[in-house]
Amino acid sequence: AKSAALSGVHAAIKTAVNLVQTKSMLEDKYDNRGQDVKGTSLMYNDHTITIYNQGTPREVWKNGFEHLISGDIKHLGTGTDKLKETCSGAEFCVIDNLKVSNVITGKEGYGLFIFPQGHALTDKNCFTHYAFQIDTQGLLVYREAGMTTDGC
Repeated sequence: AKSAALSGVHAAIKTAVNLVQTKSMLEDKYDNRGQDVKGTSLMYNDHTITIYNQGTPREVWKNGFEHLISGDIKHLGTGTDKLKETCSGAEFCVIDNLKVSNVITGKEGYGLFIFPQGHALTDKNCFTHYAFQIDTQGLLVYREAGMTTDGC
C-alpha cells in the first residue's frame, strides 16, 4: 500500500515539474540562468515560485512545491537537520533543499525528498525525490524525479 501511495506522489511531482517547465516556456523564462536562491520568479496558480534554467522549479516546499502538489504532506525541515526524524503526523513527510548525496551516493545537486509515515530518510529506502543540479554558468546539468520502493 505504501508503494502505491508513493507512486502517486511520484507521479504528482513529475507532472508538476512538467507543468512549471511548460509555463516557463510560455512566459519566455525557460532559458533563464538564475543561480543559488535567487533564480527567476514565475507566477504559478497565483503563487510566486523560483525557477532555474529550463523551467526547473527550486527544490523547496514552502513557497514552492506546497503550491504544486497536494496531499497529506508534512514539511519536516530543510537540509540535514531532520534526516534521522521518523515521519509522523501525516501520510507523508518532506525534507527539502537537501544535498542529494546525503541520500543517493555519488549524486550531485540538491533535492526534495518525500517519504511515508513510519520511515526516516536515513533509511535510504521508500522515498520519492525531485533533484537537479545547476552549474556555475546557471545551466541545468540534470533534473530528475525518482523513486525507491525497497523497504516500503
